[in-house]
Amino acid sequence: MKKKILVIITMTFFSVILNAQETEEFKRKVSFAVTAGYLNFTMSQKPDAAPSIKLFSENSFFVGINTDFTLSKKIHIQPSVLYSTGDRFEFLHIPVMFKYYVKPSFNLQLGPQLSYDLDKLHAKGVGLDLGAGFGYDLSKHFFVEGRYNYELTNRSELENLTVKNNTFTLGIGYKF
Repeated sequence: MKKKILVIITMTFFSVILNAQETEEFKRKVSFAVTAGYLNFTMSQKPDAAPSIKLFSENSFFVGINTDFTLSKKIHIQPSVLYSTGDRFEFLHIPVMFKYYVKPSFNLQLGPQLSYDLDKLHAKGVGLDLGAGFGYDLSKHFFVEGRYNYELTNRSELENLTVKNNTFTLGIGYKF
């Protein structure tokens, strides 16, 4: 009977230790960050059978938060929520970037982004973008990122007109 109790206590002890180590390992694999920086917003339209026309391009800023999930040493997934505003636009961007670390501090990024038009600039309020960019970890806490987002959605409801928004961002962030 004493052997059974000793085995149960030992197994419970090791199970608690292993669970605590798994929890610590998980904490190291998820990080949270705040980010802000420069944003260039370009709106263009293309009538059927005509070249694309840039309606306007505006320099502004963005702020946001993100979570970084480490899947392996070289592969991370980073969903974010970013708010951008300017004289003629206000958007909420939700990118989900797949990050591939080429070197320990340098990564390439690719992924989809949802863009919500908060000030009803377009007939269609939600757009889908494809983003590509890079990131560089300056230290354990600070990083920089640059990204170009190409809109895949036509924001116009007219059959013979295509309206799209493209953005370029360059920002700095702080990981917790």
